[in-house]
Amino acid sequence: MVEVKLTVSAVMAEYNSEVYIGQAIDSIISQLDSNDELIILDDGSTDGTKNIVLEYQTKYKNIRFYTNQKNYGVDYTMNRLFDLSAKDLIVVCDSDDISLPNRIEVVRKFFEENKDSDFLYHNAFVIDAKNNIISNSFFKIFHQKYNLIYNILYSTYYGTCFCFRRSFYLQNKIKFVRLIKLYPWDRVLGFMSRKKHSLKFLDSNLLKYRRYQNNISRKKKESIFKKIKKRIGHIKLYLQC
Repeated sequence: MVEVKLTVSAVMAEYNSEVYIGQAIDSIISQLDSNDELIILDDGSTDGTKNIVLEYQTKYKNIRFYTNQKNYGVDYTMNRLFDLSAKDLIVVCDSDDISLPNRIEVVRKFFEENKDSDFLYHNAFVIDAKNNIISNSFFKIFHQKYNLIYNILYSTYYGTCFCFRRSFYLQNKIKFVRLIKLYPWDRVLGFMSRKKHSLKFLDSNLLKYRRYQNNISRKKKESIFKKIKKRIGHIKLYLQC
């Protein structure tokens, strides 16, 4: 019996992304089959991003482009993207990141071979504004580990490297929509997948994550009170997932 190939919904939220969105689209669209789709949702851009996307849409039939009526923010936008998706797998694509040529192939193969897994969190290179690699491991520079206690105490999840079955989202949609009113969307999905034993870490670089200079400045020291409050927030979120 020949198994049907899993289809992919690559989802991209964008806001004033005219500088890099062309690179982001080029890097992912070439990997998609005719049965796959790239869904782009504009969150109220005021630059030339929309015109760039519209031009790409004339070249590729599997690009679906939507706009928010105003700038609602990333949590609302990602939720809407998930609702718009129609394929077996959802692959998150940031509008300023670059997917490596084998990303979709590796992701598709992973889920085809691991039918009991619903959620994949893969590694990435980290690049600067000029596409220079500044780290060979996204996991290392952002302290990402599978250990639950570690994530509650020291870290959270970053959605840029998320890939998951659409069925996982649909099964958890009601709870997800409620929780993103209180917590970031990727933190919610990360803890939700971890609690349901669906999360799998893949230590393979499948994209280039862009990190800007103004985001690399030293972190301000948090007070003990703020640290405790943050940890309690993580625990509350995990228990609600």
